Amino acid sequence: MSISAGGFLVFWSGECVEKIEILESSGHKILDNESKNTIKEWKFKPAMIGNKPINDVIDIPIRFVLDN
Repeated sequence: MSISAGGFLVFWSGECVEKIEILESSGHKILDNESKNTIKEWKFKPAMIGNKPINDVIDIPIRFVLDN
């Protein structure tokens, strides 16, 4: 079975995730929470304008595949 946890808006500065918002729930709170916890551990390279790092917001879709 495949379940989409929807998209997440990730607000970050440099490598640090500052805020995560669920754009579309998977319909399963445990999967939504696990997705948020996973994203919090990810490291990002900052968006740049010229040589200057800037804050950015990205949309990350997450998909779960459950096997029997």
